[in-house]
Amino acid sequence: MIASLSCLHVIEPGLGLQLRGRKLSGVRHQGMPQGGALDTYTLAIGNLLLGNARDADALELLGGRLRLQVESPLTVAITGCGFMATLIRDGRYLSLAAQTRHRVQQGDELVIQQGANPGVAYLCIAGGISDGSPGSIEQTLTQGSKLSCAEPQELERASQPRAQFGAKIEMLQVEELAIRATRGSDDAALPAQAVEEFWSRQWQLTENRSRMGAYLQPLAEAPGRASESSAGKEAAPATPLTLPSHCVLPGTIQLPDKDSPVLLLTDCQTTGGYPKIAKVIQADMWKLLQAGPRATIKFVETDIHEATQALIKQEQSLYRLELAISRVLG
Repeated sequence: MIASLSCLHVIEPGLGLQLRGRKLSGVRHQGMPQGGALDTYTLAIGNLLLGNARDADALELLGGRLRLQVESPLTVAITGCGFMATLIRDGRYLSLAAQTRHRVQQGDELVIQQGANPGVAYLCIAGGISDGSPGSIEQTLTQGSKLSCAEPQELERASQPRAQFGAKIEMLQVEELAIRATRGSDDAALPAQAVEEFWSRQWQLTENRSRMGAYLQPLAEAPGRASESSAGKEAAPATPLTLPSHCVLPGTIQLPDKDSPVLLLTDCQTTGGYPKIAKVIQADMWKLLQAGPRATIKFVETDIHEATQALIKQEQSLYRLELAISRVLG
């Protein structure tokens, strides 16, 4: 068993700070959400940079300003889009790059601050991190929370100087995203206009999001465009369409109203009665989560074959990263 010691003290918790990692399996039939990290791809990058298991627990931050006191030497990696990381050491403020690893010392302070368009940020610790809770209990961390990490000798390999890994780390670089999705199973129950508008419109994520889901809103249309596009077409329902409750999964897009689709996320309910208009493919979920509310989103219809190939390609990129880092760490 690896020994542990207090390594981080939460001074300011930011928004929705939790320890998140591995998802539960075999529980949805009992009405329980799968839990775990919102963005498994971005979490995996941070953990792999440190030689951890891909789904090792890490600090997951949804926004605001996180401030931590470092209580023992650590090697850390910060991943995600739309955040700025700063190391405060002996009165000096040092900017920390994301998607790489850094060595921090006892007495340092780490600050992770959201920018104008935050996604989801992860702070991974070489050797692992825990808040002392048994099993996979997930709870919001507050001011004063203490986190435990592996003893310094367990971190020796991961603290080697950073090398060129020779593996591309894919993160968002653009503000306009094509998100691939398959058609939902309830198309036949929806007016044709509502279905067509969903696939033809540009969308934005709203600020109204949680670990259960996020609302989408249509990008503002030019004057006259909406009336022009809807001329002669069947009117969308004035009241939300509901169906008998049925299974829903993370990535499902429900349509309680034609102008307010809901994207279900990792802590979503297991059943729901709103029609399912689309399902975002697993390989593109990280893009939606990291895009932030200012990004423009266009859903592009795909099929199961392409969705499977995209996931295989993503897994191959993570494997290449893992292999490159394992050669450095030995």
